[in-house]
Amino acid sequence: MKKTMITTMKCRTSTASDGLTRVIASTPDVDRYGDIVASSWDPEALKRYMNNPVIVWGHDYQTPAIGRAESVQVVGKELIATIRWDDSPENDLGRLVKSQFERGFLNSVSVGFQPGK
Repeated sequence: MKKTMITTMKCRTSTASDGLTRVIASTPDVDRYGDIVASSWDPEALKRYMNNPVIVWGHDYQTPAIGRAESVQVVGKELIATIRWDDSPENDLGRLVKSQFERGFLNSVSVGFQPGK
């Protein structure tokens, strides 16, 4: 069975004084590939995600997490997430990504999923 990964991003983020980065993780808008990812963001699926809310780099689950989602919620039709980066001395990539978000070199995230029918 062929698996398809679709990504969507919205370029609005902010890092607050508490060190948390708030992002619009997904919207039903047209993405950079011309696709629309319309999801109901099922509350049960979000609850399951929050059991292990890892943030990975580039959809690569083979590398250690670079952060975790402190919260994920649906506001209107947007999926909003609050990220705590792993900026520990052991996590070079986590520190780099956090720094790049704070300095504006990165300003979007990508939600991965497997499409249904």
